[in-house]
Amino acid sequence: MPRQALMAGALLIIGCHHAPTAPAPFLSGTITSRAPGLLGVQTPNGVQLDSYPRMLVIGGPSCDSQAYFSLRSVRGLWYAGGRAADTSALAVGAQVTVWATGVVLESCPPQVAADEIQIDREAPAAQILRPNLRLQRSGTAASRPTDARGIE
Repeated sequence: MPRQALMAGALLIIGCHHAPTAPAPFLSGTITSRAPGLLGVQTPNGVQLDSYPRMLVIGGPSCDSQAYFSLRSVRGLWYAGGRAADTSALAVGAQVTVWATGVVLESCPPQVAADEIQIDREAPAAQILRPNLRLQRSGTAASRPTDARGIE
């Protein structure tokens, strides 16, 4: 009898054990910028600027659904089907899911280093997001140049 109780207890413990779950993604959204990040480093000769690769991903209108991701320490990069990708696939307009576990700079939008990136949908080949340098006229005075979306 004690042996049966011990076996039943062991099976109950084993049966109730949950496997660890994968961490949830930090953010899913569309890459809207691949402009490099800039760092100012003080040297004996003055401030030296250094740059690093990064992307801005926007998943919605609020700050908690947007983030700047540094791409310096990406450990995994793949397409949704599992095929490996390289950073050239991280183009403006691509839809991505990003995992990040490091320190988050709580700015708006937040800034964090990307650990892993899944490319859910590639950027449309015909998408062009470059500055539109024609001047917008308002009455008799010319206003500032606008970008491709018409936002001043």
